[in-house]
Amino acid sequence: MKRFLNKKFIKKNIIAIVALVEVLLISVVSVFAWTETISSLKILTQKDGVIDTGINNTAKIDESITALNLDSYFSKSGNVHLASCSSPNGKDFYFPIKKTTSSSSALKYRKNNINDKNVNYLSFSLQVKADSADRTFYFRQSPTIKINGTAVSNTDTSLRMAFYLNDENKGVFAKSSAEATPINSINGDTTALTVNSFGNYTIGKNSIFSVSSGKTATLTVSLWLEDPTCKITSGVVSVEGLELITTAQQTTRITFVDKTSAFNDQNNASTNSWHWVKNDGACVWLYDGTNSYKMTKNGDSDEWIANVRSGSYTTNTAIVFYRTSSTVTNPVTDAADKTKVFNKWSTKYQTDSATYTAFGSKYNASGDCRGTWDSVTEITLNAENTTTAKAVLPIPSTTATNKAAHIKLLYKSGTSDIGVEMSYENGFWRCFIPSTVNQLGFSAENATGPDTSTLKQTSTTLTRNNETAYTVTSQNTGYWGAGVLVKATVDDSCKDFGTADVKIGSNSVNGYRVTKGTKVTFVATPKTDYQFKQWKDGTTVNTNSTAEVTANADLNYVAYFIDNYKLTLHSRVVGAATDSTTGGTVKLTSGGTAGSTAVYKAKGGTKVTLTSVFTATPNTHYEIDGWYDANGNKVTTVTLNSDTDVYVRFTYKTYKITAHSQVEGQTTDSTTGGTVKLKSGTAASSASYSAIYNNTFTLNDVFDVVPDQKNYEFVNWYDKNGNVVKGDTEIKVSGDLNYYAKFKQTKVTVYFNKNNNSAWNGTIKYYVWDANGNPEKAWPGNPTTEVKIGNTTYYSAQFDLSKNYKYIIFNSNGNPQTVDIEIPTNSGYVVCKLNGNKEGNNYKVDKSTNKPS
Repeated sequence: MKRFLNKKFIKKNIIAIVALVEVLLISVVSVFAWTETISSLKILTQKDGVIDTGINNTAKIDESITALNLDSYFSKSGNVHLASCSSPNGKDFYFPIKKTTSSSSALKYRKNNINDKNVNYLSFSLQVKADSADRTFYFRQSPTIKINGTAVSNTDTSLRMAFYLNDENKGVFAKSSAEATPINSINGDTTALTVNSFGNYTIGKNSIFSVSSGKTATLTVSLWLEDPTCKITSGVVSVEGLELITTAQQTTRITFVDKTSAFNDQNNASTNSWHWVKNDGACVWLYDGTNSYKMTKNGDSDEWIANVRSGSYTTNTAIVFYRTSSTVTNPVTDAADKTKVFNKWSTKYQTDSATYTAFGSKYNASGDCRGTWDSVTEITLNAENTTTAKAVLPIPSTTATNKAAHIKLLYKSGTSDIGVEMSYENGFWRCFIPSTVNQLGFSAENATGPDTSTLKQTSTTLTRNNETAYTVTSQNTGYWGAGVLVKATVDDSCKDFGTADVKIGSNSVNGYRVTKGTKVTFVATPKTDYQFKQWKDGTTVNTNSTAEVTANADLNYVAYFIDNYKLTLHSRVVGAATDSTTGGTVKLTSGGTAGSTAVYKAKGGTKVTLTSVFTATPNTHYEIDGWYDANGNKVTTVTLNSDTDVYVRFTYKTYKITAHSQVEGQTTDSTTGGTVKLKSGTAASSASYSAIYNNTFTLNDVFDVVPDQKNYEFVNWYDKNGNVVKGDTEIKVSGDLNYYAKFKQTKVTVYFNKNNNSAWNGTIKYYVWDANGNPEKAWPGNPTTEVKIGNTTYYSAQFDLSKNYKYIIFNSNGNPQTVDIEIPTNSGYVVCKLNGNKEGNNYKVDKSTNKPS
């Protein structure tokens, strides 16, 4: 808490601005009764003083531009506490009473007494005397009220203030205007009250009170915590910028606060800039474009103060702060001389703030340094241990190399990358930056630029939140505040099966502390042929091998690995219950030895196509019956969620037994002499039967032989070598087999088609003879048999081949007749069709050896 009074100002006895409460730091502890604890809202000053009662110093209001602070209204007798209470007017205060089991009191509240004043609420008085003109008072601005560093909303009314002028109530004020019903009796009765907003009583709006020319009035100020139900919890509350101002002569007190830092030479006032205001020879100036004001050091603080006339200042007014040697009389004319002007900060006049804070060293070519009119926060940087410090943080010494090595804090301002030099002092690095910055990084620097061998923590990976102390754990990692330990290990039962790590982004942080609330990623990496099972952190189980977790407390994740699931293929003969290589072998497609089993490994959830990872090879005379699961279902793929068994079943190979129909003396299959067929099949020139290896059969059991009964007879069965095979002989299947049913021609049938020739209307007869001219009988020949096949009428003649007839003619009662027709002896059938042409008196025919159809 800053002191509010410089005694040399009191002696001037003149005032234009009366600052009632400039900054109040308040510690909050909710209570139900004053008897349990006094402390609810604690007002701290720099010297732990309290605002006392009845100090009736007279503040004379005239045309002076000099301000008077109110530190004289603080005594040094102890601390002031604001207890939770309720007040309808700022004079009467009611404190809640906590009930006990044995309490018989019906009262709900206790009314204040003289002992509560400046103990449980704040109240003091002073006299205000107007000069030759009437003086009307306003708030300079709506004060800033914060709880734990966070500004309360504009609708908050918990911290209230009342003003009395000569015992006349001038209003109750808070951050927001509201219609309230505070307590007005010990029984808890309420009354209506209008709470006024500070902001509605600034210049140009409503006035608070007025003092007539030449008159002296007693002003009484009360401050309390309106909290009748004790809802406000423990914390630190601050009230800043609570001031009264008159419409007399408006002036501005501009405050320059030094929060700069750098590591250079601590003994050289021109180069050392860690709180350089402590260098006795340094001076600070304010230049507004017209006038230069030499600023006054505010005691032992880091503040410099100048009171300037603000009537001509606008938001576009450029102001510059200079830090110079004591020999400078005009910082503007000496600005180019770096031996005299050490630093400068350029900005614009701010109508809503009179405090400008410097926090950065030189940042542009013109020599301007960084500054802000918002609040700043101190950032400290140190190492987790000595080893870490030596590894990543430069530790300055007197050598030239170490003097050049330093640390920069990095952050972004809009699209610009900002680096603020830090100072090394008392074993750690520190600097100030705007309090609104959360994303931070750090970089080690040397005389020529970034030192890539040491600290490299970028602003994209670190979030400050509300912490101000950062601890480095390694080149790329660290944490804000107390930090939480994140660690990943592998359980001893499977320590050779894989590895475990923790990462933030791409940085390994395993076994280090990180900022509470940081998202870290636990990464489990199994070795070949192993798979991740789960993480365990106490009773917490996580089955994701890459698990993103928010570290809100110490985390010790233990990784568990297991063998990859086994997919075992068994070789079995159909019907057998044990593995064997009798029917065939199995092996991994990618390698391995063929045998009765083969094993493939994969992690859980893998879908495996069996024929892509296994090769099954049947032995001679065996074939694959199928691939089966443990339940006997045929499968082609398996999804591994545990160790799994599958089976390839081998069975005797099936061979083809084929019967062929052939005319004796020929080697091609035909139906000329007859057909063959399976017992339940269709007659054809060939028929096939599937037989399992090593089974036996007979040809008579499997096949039927059907000879052409008109002209052919069945001779016998023959094997491929021409050996006779009896139809009832038992045959063992040893491969594909072929057997031949041979048919012998015994007769020939000749068909005659007179082709509707009208000259052939008589009886059709035939006449045959052999090669020697020997006829079957004398003329007129043998009668034919008339048959109708389809829509055609034929005249047929059949005779035994044993008589060796070679020629045949047809006639109709002796005339007309055909030419001599040669009879083929290997077809069984001859079709002679009259074509109408004559050769002499005889008709020609077209001859074929196909059976008519």
